[in-house]
Amino acid sequence: MKSVVSSLALALALAGFAAAPAVAQATSGQFDRNRYVSAAERPQPEFDPLPLRAGAFEIRSRLGLAVRSNDNIYAEASNTTEDVIIGATPELELKSTWSVHEISAGVRADHREYLDQGEESSTDFTGFLRGRLDVTREFWVGGSIDGGRITEQRYEPAARTGADLTEYDRADTALLAAFRRDRFQVEGRLGSASSDFDTAQSFRDVTETYAAGRASYAISPDVAVYVQGRVSDQDYDFVGSALNPSRDGRRTTGQIGLNFELAAPFRGDIAFGYVEEEKDALSRPDTNGMSVDGRLEWFPTQLTTLTFTGQRDIFDPGLVNSSTAYNTSFGVRIDHELRRNVLLFGEARSRSIDFQDIDRTDDQGEFGIGLGYKLNRRARLDLSYMMRTQDSSGLQSERDFDQNILSAALVIYP
Repeated sequence: MKSVVSSLALALALAGFAAAPAVAQATSGQFDRNRYVSAAERPQPEFDPLPLRAGAFEIRSRLGLAVRSNDNIYAEASNTTEDVIIGATPELELKSTWSVHEISAGVRADHREYLDQGEESSTDFTGFLRGRLDVTREFWVGGSIDGGRITEQRYEPAARTGADLTEYDRADTALLAAFRRDRFQVEGRLGSASSDFDTAQSFRDVTETYAAGRASYAISPDVAVYVQGRVSDQDYDFVGSALNPSRDGRRTTGQIGLNFELAAPFRGDIAFGYVEEEKDALSRPDTNGMSVDGRLEWFPTQLTTLTFTGQRDIFDPGLVNSSTAYNTSFGVRIDHELRRNVLLFGEARSRSIDFQDIDRTDDQGEFGIGLGYKLNRRARLDLSYMMRTQDSSGLQSERDFDQNILSAALVIYP
């Protein structure tokens, strides 16, 4: 497999030495997008939790305690199993408050205890360490380390109904850079991400080395156009066999996009382009097609926000007989501030997974409604209902299923 370093020139040609939008700390002036505040993020001084101060650092902590009822915990087509799940989600984050430079770190745990089906109980751990060095007012560099122990959800393509839970370790390290001057801004990211699965799924163990870039030009303070690209090598530990060929390959994405915040009032970031995946094994087909990544926010009133999202990309679904699939998803969410401390929401999402090595398509849908009630600065109550469905078709189709999930959660800010 060719090294990603040798293909960095392609990323530079597509997007300059730049990176994904996540490195937007360097934006200013022509690229600011803070005219509007969404209903879910609107400050409420009487009810918003206050961070603890420790010298030049802020400490934010929270503890989520939840009770959920799921009428189909294994996402099965028939003979469904219902259970009640007790959840505990503690979080802790430390962030500097310096006028220049920045460092932050955080840890999070997510425990799910099934009262009847104890074998489904699991605990996820994640953590991060990030830093930014402001070299000048126009240029900064940084780095990040993210990792954790993650459990794959039963409704994901590779989840094996009736089998043990699929768990894996995830680690991602990256170097970042950004430069801006007047109407121009470029951002950059070089990194490596690895996934290490439990023994039964060890053929999915992979290290992805990637380079990404984004270059933007501000037409006005409200509108910017950009080009961005990403090139990655997937190097799997599994060497392959006649029945299960190597999954190694290279994925390349190039997009042209528009970032804006208008008086209309709309705010968005929409990109269209092309994605291609080339596999090393001749028996695994190459894949290419349209790439889409978009988010549009509409603020019809100060109390209501509608958010539309869309995405089309390629990923590894984790099946032995399928190493590539198209993911096409669309979503809409509405948040409404009923009162200063009462927030209502409704959302609907659709997702289509088109497997490339086999004749199978999974169409998934989600619908949810909920309410958030801020009791005071130290506590809030969240109530929600979600329905999830899947319709699988094709000669090698999988199960169809429906899930109904009711949830009540108390979030405490110590």
